[in-house]
Formats: sequence, C-alpha cells, structure tokens
Amino acid sequence: MSRSVCHALPAACAASIAVSAALAAPVKRTGGDGFWLDPVKWAFADTGVPTGHVPLVTEDIILDALPTLTLDLSPNPAFGGPDVPIAKSLLVQGNPIGVVKLVKDVLAVTGDVMVDGTTLQMADSGSIGASALPGASLLIDNGGDVIIDTDGAINRDGLTLVGGTANTLTLTGPSSFRLTGDAIIGALSKVTIDSAGSSVPEAILAADDPGATGNLLLSASPTAGAGFFGLEIINTGLASFGGTATIDGNARIASAGTLFTETAHVTGKANVEVTGEAVLGIPATFKQSTWNVGAGGLLIDGSAPNLSDTGQVSVTAGGVLDVAGNLTISGGTKARLVIDSSSPPVAARVGGEFSATSRASVEVLSGLMVVDGAATFSGGSFKVSRGASAQLDVASGITIDSSTLGDNETNLIGDKGIVSTSTFTLTRGNVVGTGALVADVVNNGRLYVDHSFDGSKADFNIYGSYTQTTAGELHLVLGGADFSTTDQLKINFGAADAPGPTTLGGVLSLHVHGSLIISTGDTVDLLLSKTPLLGTFSSVEFRSPDGVTSAASIVPFNWAFRINYIRTAPDGIARVQMEILGPAVPAPGAGVCLLGAGLIAASRRRR
Repeated sequence: MSRSVCHALPAACAASIAVSAALAAPVKRTGGDGFWLDPVKWAFADTGVPTGHVPLVTEDIILDALPTLTLDLSPNPAFGGPDVPIAKSLLVQGNPIGVVKLVKDVLAVTGDVMVDGTTLQMADSGSIGASALPGASLLIDNGGDVIIDTDGAINRDGLTLVGGTANTLTLTGPSSFRLTGDAIIGALSKVTIDSAGSSVPEAILAADDPGATGNLLLSASPTAGAGFFGLEIINTGLASFGGTATIDGNARIASAGTLFTETAHVTGKANVEVTGEAVLGIPATFKQSTWNVGAGGLLIDGSAPNLSDTGQVSVTAGGVLDVAGNLTISGGTKARLVIDSSSPPVAARVGGEFSATSRASVEVLSGLMVVDGAATFSGGSFKVSRGASAQLDVASGITIDSSTLGDNETNLIGDKGIVSTSTFTLTRGNVVGTGALVADVVNNGRLYVDHSFDGSKADFNIYGSYTQTTAGELHLVLGGADFSTTDQLKINFGAADAPGPTTLGGVLSLHVHGSLIISTGDTVDLLLSKTPLLGTFSSVEFRSPDGVTSAASIVPFNWAFRINYIRTAPDGIARVQMEILGPAVPAPGAGVCLLGAGLIAASRRRR
C-alpha cells in the first residue's frame, strides 16, 4: 500500500478486511456473521443460501480491482433488521485498468472512502452513504477514477481529487453526489457532470443543503494543455454550492448545464466558459449571489449549432458580478448577460474592456453596470430598459459596429434607461431610444426614437454633442391629431458638461402612423437642441405600411411640406421643424394617396 494511502486511511494499514477478485464475475454476500467481507462469506451470484444476522463491519475495507470486482449489495432477506452493510472506511485499489463496481443497494461507510489508482463505479442503484458523515470524504488519488451512473449515488462530507495526478469524477444521469462540506478539485484532475441530454438535471453534484459549507475549489492545471477544463457541466448537468466557488482553473458550462453558487472568485489565469444555457449563482434560494472574476475573464459563448445551446449569465436580486479583466460575450443568437439587481450600488463591473459579438447581448434591466474600459458591440447588442434604475456606464466610449442593419443587432435605451459614456459611435447598426444617452454621439447608422408604432409619443434625450454623418439616419414616428404623438429627439435638455453642437446630415426618415391627421399650417418639432444647430439633413423619406417613399416636396398623403431649421429662437432652443404647406398638385400619372383620403381632415395646430 502506498504511503499516501496509509496516510489517508491509517486504519486500513492496521486492521482490515480485503476482498480480491481475479475473475470478472459478480459476487453476492451469503454469510451474516458480521465480517461479511471475508472472501469465504461471498459466493458467486448463482450459488449459496444466505443465513445469519445484519452485517456490521467495524474494520476498514480494502477492495482490489484485479481486474474487475462487482459487489451486489442487494438486501438479504435472511438477515434480521435493517440490511445495510456498514464499514469504518473503504479503500479501492488495484490494477489501473481494473474496476470495482457496487450495485443494487447501499454500502454505509462512516469514514473516508479512498480510490487509489483504479476505478470505482456506482451503478444500478448502487450507493455509498451513512447517517453521519462529519469529516468523512471521498479521496481520489494516483490517477483514480470514480464513475456514478444508472441511479448510482454517493453521500459524503467532502470531496477531494488530489492535485498533481489525473484523477476524475464523472456523473452521468441519473446519478447524484451529495456533500455537506467542500469539494476540492486539484491540479490535473477533472470533474464532469453530464445528464446525457435529459430535459431535466439528472446528473447532480450538490453541496447546498442547510448547514452545508458548500465551497468549491478548482485548482489551475498549467501543464494540462489548452482546452482542459477541471470542471465541466454539460447536457443539463447541475452543480449547486451554497458557499464560495474559488476557480483558479478552467471551467466549462455547456448545453444547458448549470452552476449555482452563492459567491464565486475566478482568479489568476482561470476562465469560466459558458457555452450552454447556464445561470451562474442565482438559484431561487441563493439570489444574493456575488461573482468576482479575475484577469482570466468570463466568456459567455452561445455559438453552438443547436439554438437551445445559448450561453447566459444572470445577476439578480442583490447579486454582483465583478470582472477584474476583460469580458466577452460571443456567438449564437441568444448568448446573454442579464443584469437585474438594483440592491447593490454596482450590480456588475468590468475592470477592462467589454465586447459583445455575433448577436450576443447584454441586458441591464435593473441596477448599474460599470465598464472601466471601452465597450464594443460588433454584431452584438445591448438593452438598457425598465426604468431609470437601469444604467450602463462605460468610461472609455461605446462603439457599435454591427455586421448588418437587421433587427437582431438592435440596441435599446428604453423606458427611461440611461447609458453614459464619453463617446458613443454608431458605425453601423440600430439604436432605439426612449431613455437618455449621456455622451458625445456620432450617428453613422440608424437612430430610432421609440419606433413602437403604438400611437404613443416618445422622447429620446441626448446629453452631449450630436453629429449625424452623411450615412446616418434619424427615424421618428409621425402620429396623432396635428402631430400630437409625434416622437422627438431632444439634445441637452438636462445638465451637461460643456455640451457640444448638434450637426446634421444624412437621412431624416419619418414613419407615418395610421392615426395621423393633418391640415394646412400644422407644424411639429422633430428635433430640439439647446446647443447650436449646424448643417441640414441631406434628404427626407417617408415610411408607411405601403413602403418607403422618398420625395422632396410630397408627404405620403400628397401634401406639400417644408423642413424648417430654426437656429435661433427667443426661448434659446434650436429646432428642426416640419410644416405642412397644403395639398400638393400631383405629378401627371402619380398616385393620389398612399394612406387614403380618410387621413386628410381639418385638425388643430401643434406648438
């Protein structure tokens, strides 16, 4: 026996009972004199008539896998009382390719279980447990492997995969490993939790019962090579910890796998890679979750071809996400970081750069997210919505450069949400706003005010300079009696530090709502600025259910209009104003009315 085994199981080196099996055949216990692991008390499954009493073993048990030993723990009706074998401790050892397999019922071990350089498999409802487990752990060392599957189970106080050797623990559903203490995954070791594609978690590693310390320590494995994950939770597998997860090594949560933990520290060069539909740290009973992610970073990646494999990290109900380095969300159509936690002053913080690519998104629904560096949305998007408590604060500028102009990359500042940064550059893509943007803004894409078409009026506020380039577009909805529900872009209507001018170019795109009623002389303010107004829109287009119409003098319902640029006014507010001049004379052969004559009626004058 190795020195490490004797050190871990001192009793095993003194008095013990050993069972070896040179034949790959199952054995069943037949005797009942208490020392049920004496080899003569075991018979092959087809022989022997069991007699005796409840087997109680106070010694340490040694099981040799040479090459395979299968122990059938089925209840023995000839024994009186509860029929659960009890051992003080258990050592599984033997050939590296050997297997000790426990099936059919419970082996109660009151002390440590040691798997040394071979394989222990719990299957066919085989389990290891005991009524009291103070300090009793499962120790895996010297390249040992533990496999729990087919309704197998282990209950221990703690779990240790000894560092420095390639030990493994594999749970495949349905199976479970319940802890009342801590789980330690040493360097080069690996824990895999795989429910094998079940629609519900069936492979479960849990250390979250009341009173459990429930800490997880994942050590770095610097020599394991790229792509090595010390903790892998896949195919709806579940790991739940009521304490702190300290992650120095790489972890992967994929294909609807889930990791729950009260607090997490991802440190050093470690990386948590979420490629599945996973929620980190926020089960219903652990909503006060804190995630501190070090320089190794957190990657949320939903790039798997199956659309159900969508990465997600959610921070809710007082939770905190603190990333010391960079944070990237990439891949898939639904990879998301969701912030819905208004209790702490800062619900999420990224100490470096933040990026969202390939249709991934960050959603700030409640609370404050702070990015100390710059934020880039290259094919990705953000949503800051659900009231003024939803805020995104980026120190070094936001750049939006979507690969297309489709709705999948729409960025939303809605429902009084606030985005604050130094510069906001819309290179390509869409921004829809009904809240506030505190920044110097350059619009080279599409900026929509409201764009809901629900007939209600919306304003979008920019605090800073606004520059619309020749490629930029400003979209507003015209609606209501005498434009009463027309959307407006407002610039510098609040306190701002040295706000710059409003410089116009590109397209003014006006969307006509079906409720619009106008008459000659009606005017409506489309853009209001408390700072100097420079330039003009290059062109005006109208959009209706019938499509897009570009015209220099004819609105869709065949009335002449004029865009007024009022650069100075008694109230100090510069404005871009639309004025209805009256019915236009249609060009020969031109259509008369895109929206129907019923939309043209006498009405009242707007401000």
